[in-house]
Amino acid sequence: MLATGDAGGVQLWDVRTHRVVDKRLGADAEDVAFSPDGRTIASGGWDGALRLWDLGSKKSRVIPGAHKDGITAVAFNADGSMLASAGRDSTVRLWDVHSRKQIGAPILVHTAHVNDVGFSQDGRILASASAQGDSAVRLWDVRSHAQLDPPLRGNRGGVYQLAFSPDGRTLATAGADATVRLWDVDSHQHLGGLLIGHLNDVYAVAFSPDGRALASVSEDGTMRLWEGFLFPSDDLGFVRDRACRFAGGNLTRGQWDEFAPGIPYRGTCP
Repeated sequence: MLATGDAGGVQLWDVRTHRVVDKRLGADAEDVAFSPDGRTIASGGWDGALRLWDLGSKKSRVIPGAHKDGITAVAFNADGSMLASAGRDSTVRLWDVHSRKQIGAPILVHTAHVNDVGFSQDGRILASASAQGDSAVRLWDVRSHAQLDPPLRGNRGGVYQLAFSPDGRTLATAGADATVRLWDVDSHQHLGGLLIGHLNDVYAVAFSPDGRALASVSEDGTMRLWEGFLFPSDDLGFVRDRACRFAGGNLTRGQWDEFAPGIPYRGTCP
């Protein structure tokens, strides 16, 4: 089953038939997430309320005023006991799913609204991604709420979504600069070259269950599947063509180093 959210509420879909399942679950939903056991859907919308929908009864438990502005993202941890939410109020908040009580104080470090949140598979680390004006991904110790410095910076214009690899060692980020970037979670270092191919903002990324492939979706109307992830050093034609189309001219040496680190500089346009 697949869940989607919009101004009309939460809609359920059969992934095999591509048909709608049952009626909508009411209330605006800007983001939705299944609990690990598949019995509950969390949703958050413009009204700042969190809702936990029981898929058996189709009834919801509501946390009104969870955020002071609209909620942009929700995510369960691996055992379903904790829920993270992010909002336009630039905060990240953690919730006990059973009691629906907030865990600790809001995490307030981002200087722009927060676009996405996600837990590592072991539940020890939470990642949050922010919009233009901050354009940072920040990692947090879930138990202490302490930020694990330094922030991950690289995507220009904001980060729309992030995804941990199944083993928790790699983080993928989708950016407004039409790129996907990979990061080493332990060192906070950028891993190799960018995943360049989209021609517009990249809105979503997701790893395959075995971690060997990555899917990305863009405003350019395409979904791309990446295997091997990083460009080989002899694939200069592809890198140059995409960089030229994105930038509309030759990249500076500094920009080239950002887009294709480790690959010798070349003019990107004919």
